[in-house]
Amino acid sequence: RAERELIGWYEALIDTMLGKLDAARLADLVAIAKAPMEIRGYGSVKDAAIDKTKAEVARLTALLTPAPSDTHDGSGRRAALGG
Repeated sequence: RAERELIGWYEALIDTMLGKLDAARLADLVAIAKAPMEIRGYGSVKDAAIDKTKAEVARLTALLTPAPSDTHDGSGRRAALGG
């Protein structure tokens, strides 16, 4: 059952990422897509790996770099990114 739920979660994740796909985000999106490959084990070991992977995906998703269209300041110029 956990595997079926994980498949649905991953499919939804990929669908969401496809909507954000661009050259600026490619490396981040690939890292997110690969994260579930680290899930191993059985029973409680696998459950812990699933929880860890979902937390890592959430962390990586929060760190996604803004798309170029997201960085405009309304003046026709790109806004400077903080850093």
